[in-house]
Amino acid sequence: MHLVFSERKLKNLFSKWSLEAQLFTPDIQGRLVMYSEFADINLKKTPVWGSLKNYILPSRRAAFEDSAKEKSPLILVGVRNCDIRGALGILDRVFAGKEFSDPLYKKMRKNTLIVSVDCFMPADTCFCIQTGGIPFVSAGSDINITPLSNDQYLLESLSLEGKRLLSNSNARGVSELELRMRNDIRDTAFKKVQGNFNIDISRGFFKKTHTETSEKKEYWEELSANCIQCGACNFTCPTCYCTILNEVSSRNKFFKVLQWDSCLFRGYFSRAGKKNLLPKLSERFRYRYICKLSLMYTEFGISGCVGCGRCIQSCPAMIDMREIIRGLCEN
Repeated sequence: MHLVFSERKLKNLFSKWSLEAQLFTPDIQGRLVMYSEFADINLKKTPVWGSLKNYILPSRRAAFEDSAKEKSPLILVGVRNCDIRGALGILDRVFAGKEFSDPLYKKMRKNTLIVSVDCFMPADTCFCIQTGGIPFVSAGSDINITPLSNDQYLLESLSLEGKRLLSNSNARGVSELELRMRNDIRDTAFKKVQGNFNIDISRGFFKKTHTETSEKKEYWEELSANCIQCGACNFTCPTCYCTILNEVSSRNKFFKVLQWDSCLFRGYFSRAGKKNLLPKLSERFRYRYICKLSLMYTEFGISGCVGCGRCIQSCPAMIDMREIIRGLCEN
């Protein structure tokens, strides 16, 4: 199903959705685009600071919450293809796979309807194409939106639930001209992203040609010199899923909670008996890149980096993954 909405009619549609579920849409807050409860339409700037991971794998949650407890349905608007690839290709396989299944994750995943958006204006830090992705969505979400102009939006249902959400909406059908416009917009975005980076990392990166460089201690000490171990790259990454089990107290009661962890933190590799497998920052820094660019591909068949560029934008030390990769190639 393809339908075209004016901005006014799209707002009315979102307002209708907000009556049956929690509705989060992109919201411009200063220099960032963040998710917040629906107030206005801001679908063109990319990427949204928080990824899909924030909602299906929250940064902090009860470890033993009753999985039978009802969850409020959630509609998340503005999800990009890089986040969908991260969720479908990695998070779902880790937390809802055949070997292991997390009932709480599966429930949150089931209760979340995804309304994706084509990348109308890809950021300079986006490089999804070189990781095996594309800057638009053809599968994986319930509805996809393509902004055609300031006042026209093409919506396509990609699931039965998406079709239901679009049923009885006051919108017109799509014309051949508008479908061609969508193709032109997608081609423009593709060329823009293609120009941001030119090294293919879609099939894993640490091959034999890079093994020597990847093991040079001095090289990684130089690369990690500016890293302040804040974990921003891990927390904004849509595919990082490591967590730590903590105990918290409240009113003389103790609770087990799962919180996001970072492989850059010194304590991440600590073991009993005061043993730390990777005590040096340079070693942990190197491990993160090997995990993203090699280990995840070996395990899941897709790159652990989806090219969203959030790690580049969030790093206070201005460490750019693309420059690290270029350096490995040149050395």
